[in-house]
Amino acid sequence: IRLNGFILPNVFYLIENNYTNSYEILSLLFKHDTLDINDNLTQQIISIGLERLLLLSQYRKNHILCS
Repeated sequence: IRLNGFILPNVFYLIENNYTNSYEILSLLFKHDTLDINDNLTQQIISIGLERLLLLSQYRKNHILCS
């Protein structure tokens, strides 16, 4: 969880500032063992990140769901 505290705020910064590769960075975290995706806090933080991507219209909903 401590590692998440360092990584995920940076991902949110990228999302909020319309960096086009923010979704790829979030996806990359899933592919590595950086995140414990079974942790409830991690799941909530990731869902907030995906929600921000959708709200900011950086990615279409279908693109995120199919990845």
